[in-house]
Amino acid sequence: MNLEQTERLLEHLNGQLDNEIEKGDRDTARYLYGQIAGALMLAFYLRIIDEQETDRRYKALQDKFYDAF
Repeated sequence: MNLEQTERLLEHLNGQLDNEIEKGDRDTARYLYGQIAGALMLAFYLRIIDEQETDRRYKALQDKFYDAF
């Protein structure tokens, strides 16, 4: 897995999360939140993204989810 593949995956998952938030489906949105958080940690552990980028993206993910619900 490289940075380009990681970016595509995260973009796809974030798009799905946006759709579920728009529908108001809290359970599916919570599942996607977990998937994105896991993908971020995997990318960090594989040294695809650094710690600061992981933290920035995770904070943005938290803000998106908790602002919606």
